[in-house]
Amino acid sequence: MNIATLRDKYSGRIFLIGSGPSLKETPLEVLQDEYTFAANSIPDIFSETDWRPSFYACVDDGVDTRYCEEAIELGIPCFFPEKTTRGTALIESVPTKDNTLFFENVDLRDRADLDISTFQLNSDSITSYHDVWSEDITEVVYGYNTIMYQMMQISHYMGFDEIYLVGNDLYDVFDGYLLFPEAADPAVFQGNGDSTLQNGIEFLQDSEHPLKSLCNAVAYKTIKSNVFSKLYPRLSNHIEFIDQDNYFSEDYSDGEIITPEKNRRHILAHELAKSVSDELGFNIYNATVGGHLEVYPRTDITSVVEDGE
Repeated sequence: MNIATLRDKYSGRIFLIGSGPSLKETPLEVLQDEYTFAANSIPDIFSETDWRPSFYACVDDGVDTRYCEEAIELGIPCFFPEKTTRGTALIESVPTKDNTLFFENVDLRDRADLDISTFQLNSDSITSYHDVWSEDITEVVYGYNTIMYQMMQISHYMGFDEIYLVGNDLYDVFDGYLLFPEAADPAVFQGNGDSTLQNGIEFLQDSEHPLKSLCNAVAYKTIKSNVFSKLYPRLSNHIEFIDQDNYFSEDYSDGEIITPEKNRRHILAHELAKSVSDELGFNIYNATVGGHLEVYPRTDITSVVEDGE
């Protein structure tokens, strides 16, 4: 098996399965006879359902390779970057079998020729979807903030023209650093300066409450520090407002504190995917149970499957 043989091999719809907590409320058995594409630690849910994915992907070197190995053993096409964004060579750490497929991954955030702060088609730096979307994944797959972005490119390459997202909740964010909610939020601020100092000055100048905004910024920097990150797993067990339910499996989280900034980045990726899908004429829907992602039209998997029979 090689990637080129998968080009336009399929048609119709595919369900992309995320790792959100809504998977615990999702009737995955309904998708048993559907094409489904899952990622990362999805094998953790296999003990609770007979459903298994048709395709698998992992692009993050923070994911335990035992999940990759378990997916490979299913015999389904499994997609991995030759190197992750952080430079880890997954091609050397996951088993190489006939169904193990490697691609070149280029993170759009590393492209000096693109302005990622306002990622929209037809902006000054993005004149065509070709700049941000691969139609030939034998050459490259572009990454941007969420593995769903790569999975959508792969799905489109394989011929699917209806993509349904499941378990894409976005995050239950932590905003305890906002000591003064009426002041500016440093987690979502996008500065135009060339340095941290310049961005800091701009952050305060743009605020109607500069002193309170400064307090928010200091608190934000504190919770993003390495010291606080190490304390967070213990604190979350004792302080209810810090607790976050962001994944279907308790074993999935690595203790990361999710702030609104991460949701904003994910939304940017989905907005870009929506722009590309409009340009290329394929459809993306959100079939997640609940959640906060409102970029795409909403539906539910039961209705989709029943209406398509």
